[in-house]
Amino acid sequence: MIETREIDDMLVARVLRRRLDAEVAPDLKAALIDLADAVPGRLVVDLGAVEFIDSSGLGALVGVLKHCGASERLELAGLSRPVRRVFDLTRMTGVFRIREFAPAR
Repeated sequence: MIETREIDDMLVARVLRRRLDAEVAPDLKAALIDLADAVPGRLVVDLGAVEFIDSSGLGALVGVLKHCGASERLELAGLSRPVRRVFDLTRMTGVFRIREFAPAR
């Protein structure tokens, strides 16, 4: 479900699922919280492979953001056009730190 790589002071977690919906949201949330707890620096969630996200997927990401607190340790990257549209419509672009592209090594 997730592939990780370390780059300097951050851990990049690439989500390998095409759909973030009710079926995968709980497992994704748990996995990302485990990663956030394990890494002292920033956690960048690369959503480049995700083509669809529903309210459950958004809720999982919001749960991870709340877990990380106000430290601004969590960032999202590589949002596809359909996923970006959902973030725009729900005004989540003002809630999350969003990079256009995931950091490359």
